[in-house]
Amino acid sequence: MQFTTPRQNPQNPDRSALMTAAALIVFGSVIVFMVGFLPADSIHSIAHDVRHLTGFPCH
Repeated sequence: MQFTTPRQNPQNPDRSALMTAAALIVFGSVIVFMVGFLPADSIHSIAHDVRHLTGFPCH
C-alpha cells in the first residue's frame, strides 16, 4: 500500500491552496469594484495618504 499526500495526487488538489486562491480572487474583486465606483479625487487622496504613511516623499 502506498500513501500519497494531497500535493502528489493531481485529482485531489490541496484544499488550502484552493481556499487561498478563492480568497485572493474575492479580495481583488472587492478592491477593483470599490476603486471603480470611487470618485477620482478620493482615489488620489487615498494614494497620497498611503505615500505619507509609508515614508515616500511626494511633494
